[in-house]
Amino acid sequence: MTERRTSQTGENRDLPTVALVLSAAVLAVLWLFLWIWGPVGDPQKLLLIAPIIVVLLAAAVLRQHRLLVSRLLEQQEALRAQETRFKDFAATASDWYWEMDADLRFSYFSERFEEISGVAPEKLLGKTRAETGIPDVDPQAWEQHLQDLAAGRPFRDFVHPRSKANGETVWLSISGQPQINAQGVFQGYRGTGRDITRQVHDREMLARAKTEADRSSLAKSAFLANMSHELRTPLTAIIGFSEITLSQALGPVGNPHYVNCARDIKAAGDHLLDLINDVLDLSKVEAGKAELQEELVDLTEVVRSSLKIIAPRAADAEVTVTPCLPSGEVALKGDERKLKQMVLNLVTNAVKFTPAGGCVEVALTSDGNGDLLLQVQDSGVGISPEDIERVLEPFTQAQNLMETNTPGTGLGLALTKSFAELHGGELTLISTAGQGTTASLRLPGWRAGDPARIAV
Repeated sequence: MTERRTSQTGENRDLPTVALVLSAAVLAVLWLFLWIWGPVGDPQKLLLIAPIIVVLLAAAVLRQHRLLVSRLLEQQEALRAQETRFKDFAATASDWYWEMDADLRFSYFSERFEEISGVAPEKLLGKTRAETGIPDVDPQAWEQHLQDLAAGRPFRDFVHPRSKANGETVWLSISGQPQINAQGVFQGYRGTGRDITRQVHDREMLARAKTEADRSSLAKSAFLANMSHELRTPLTAIIGFSEITLSQALGPVGNPHYVNCARDIKAAGDHLLDLINDVLDLSKVEAGKAELQEELVDLTEVVRSSLKIIAPRAADAEVTVTPCLPSGEVALKGDERKLKQMVLNLVTNAVKFTPAGGCVEVALTSDGNGDLLLQVQDSGVGISPEDIERVLEPFTQAQNLMETNTPGTGLGLALTKSFAELHGGELTLISTAGQGTTASLRLPGWRAGDPARIAV
């Protein structure tokens, strides 16, 4: 819009000059016509017109000269205004600007450079990067930076430190773009610099916090592992003595109430031992020391035997467990104990959170990709969508599950997820509060003998 207005103003200024030139031209034509074809008269009278023509032409030339001078002054003023404008931007920007000439020598730094970096521009102007050097710069980043400059390549985020006179260390990030003229000749570099001290400090603090968290997690896992071993040894003895009392292997027990007490002691001991084993397994997983004792197992038999163990508990809870398993063997290379524990955890959870009269269906199939799929579907209390990710974390239960006052440590699903990932598989949950849950344990097809042969 400004350019159009300026153009129109220039055209308006040219109108008087054009009028003078046209007037001179008309008089010149008239003078020539009268001189050649006009009536015979005094030639000196015709010569009186010539000075008028000269004056008109001179006025036109003088006016055009003034216009040219005026335009030149206006352009110079516009250039000064643009220069001031960009200097103001450079002075108020959070970044700074720099330039190099064709010999890779610094030729310009904006005003904020010294304020941010603590380095006076005079120490760098007229020198190359190699000549100035940067104390404490990363050698690999420095070498790459020099190679980029020598090759005339654009570069971004060359990070290095600078030490100020007060001892403060600032971190700078430099980016540059090579300048090539219309003939394809390299003219130098133009670029920007940023103060990234806060970002570097934030990253360092985050790294330290992560290291401390990892150290604390390892210490916790080591503590849990040691405590589990310490607790498991006497607990095994307690369970063993309760079994001897129950079987009356050393002779009859005088009072039958002692047998009932021994049965309660064994049940509580078995439950506590299961909990200790879960904690021990979890500590191994978190410490990255969990390993698979792989062998060829029949997954169908693993599921079937797990359901037999859970059958008494399901009967007590009045929950129907319906298996939907292949008729034949499903060979799988994996850790049998961990596979069985995964099945027990999933089915036990389903029975635990399904009210009396509900049902649980356990199906073993293969999907279209050849992976094995164990699905445990219940008609229980379900899980709200926002809690699904939480229940897969250790020692965590969904809010609506806690309201049922059902005992549990919140380790079962977390361990099942970890064991599935150790086998190269995954555990997913699909659930809606009040409408039941479907837990899907997917195991990779390369572990199975022939998933295509699975038939129910």
